[in-house]
Amino acid sequence: FMHYALDGATLDNHELETFQMIGKQILKKLKGSPLAATVVGARLRKNLKATFWRRVGDQDMLPDTMGALWRSYQHLDGQIRRCFAYCSLFPQGYMFKRDELVDLWIAEGFIKTTNNSDEHMEDVAQKCFDELVSCSFLETRKYAFGRKDEWFTMHDLLHELVVMVAGNDCFRIEGSEMKEFPPDVRHLYVRSKDQVKFTEQICKLQKTAHTDI
Repeated sequence: FMHYALDGATLDNHELETFQMIGKQILKKLKGSPLAATVVGARLRKNLKATFWRRVGDQDMLPDTMGALWRSYQHLDGQIRRCFAYCSLFPQGYMFKRDELVDLWIAEGFIKTTNNSDEHMEDVAQKCFDELVSCSFLETRKYAFGRKDEWFTMHDLLHELVVMVAGNDCFRIEGSEMKEFPPDVRHLYVRSKDQVKFTEQICKLQKTAHTDI
């Protein structure tokens, strides 16, 4: 927990002692969850102020691991939250490739640049991706499938969180089971050997975005 919370920080002995003392109190409320320790620790690293750490430690939701993840999600920038929610389209354990996900975010219109900025949308999208990795919302899995490409995945608890925050915006169909699509769904993920049976439902949807996988 302290590795993720203080990695790279330059502190004197008094500051280090203060953060360690507060950190021990926060850690007790995480009930030994390594995932919560990683996520909360990475978020605390963004704001190395004792008052902020104490305020986080006073949160009633911290005893619940999902509550800790939810609070960390709330601290993300709105654009990054939108990109994270989109990941709920994909199945649990899905292996992401950076460039593919970045391209999808841009195609969906999630990435915005400021009017006076020289940044390209791809650069902004890459920063969003890096922020999700930095906060441990995405985990690096190198050399997946026997290849040397860099892949990324999401912890099962974070997948539960992302499905919750996405609501009906994203909906996933796997296999041949027929499910009723939410009427306000905007993004669909369909993985089936018989996709023809879903075509009629898809055509009836009024608000579905242009993503149909």
